[in-house]
Amino acid sequence: MDQTIPEREAAFGKIFSARILKRKTMIRKLEHALVTADDIIPGDVILCYSPDMREARSGRESGYSHAAICCERGSILESSGGGVRLTNAAALLDEYGHVAVLRNTKAWDGNRLSLLSKFADASLGKQFNLSGLKEYDAQREEALSTQLRRIKGYFDNDEAPEARPSSRLFCSELVVSAFIETGVIGKSAAPAFRPCTFLPQDIAIDLIFGFFIGYILPYPGYRIPEDDLFINYALDENFMKSV
Repeated sequence: MDQTIPEREAAFGKIFSARILKRKTMIRKLEHALVTADDIIPGDVILCYSPDMREARSGRESGYSHAAICCERGSILESSGGGVRLTNAAALLDEYGHVAVLRNTKAWDGNRLSLLSKFADASLGKQFNLSGLKEYDAQREEALSTQLRRIKGYFDNDEAPEARPSSRLFCSELVVSAFIETGVIGKSAAPAFRPCTFLPQDIAIDLIFGFFIGYILPYPGYRIPEDDLFINYALDENFMKSV
């Protein structure tokens, strides 16, 4: 039997109430997964989310379209359209939606942090690698198809070492280069980590760059998408307590 208008309204009200309750529960659970700009420390990787950048193509589905790295307290190194520069969390939040912070505490000792600072100084002013970004798909396919040969060649001493950082760098290329130049990614592993073959989403799913430690929101009440790349970690209180 068809529902009457009052019955349909009542059913809709129950569905709407259930969705509101689900959303409130999610917000409450996410409270322990929120950090602030003051919590960011050198070595942290910053991934910036933009809903407008979500694409169906591989490596771009998550909406995390920009990557940067903290090189000093309050100072974040990034490569954007204007080239490599220093910025901060507030400026990133003005440009993107939320940001996710990744941290690998065991990777960054005093010597590596010093090397990171030197890398930042040497990288400032380099141009944005737009052509390299456009060639990402082809370069990643080539890198994956030749990865085993290059790794074997390194250990057999017949493969040329990876080139030093380019004079042009796109955002995630800059971050991966920082990990290589500071030794977090060692020479033996470098053949498998070609900077030009990483997008922000590739960084997000590789634990060498750190574990998710929390979100920074642009304003109170901002909604993290329910299918966010890190949402399962964020909702797992036991996981969050362990990082």
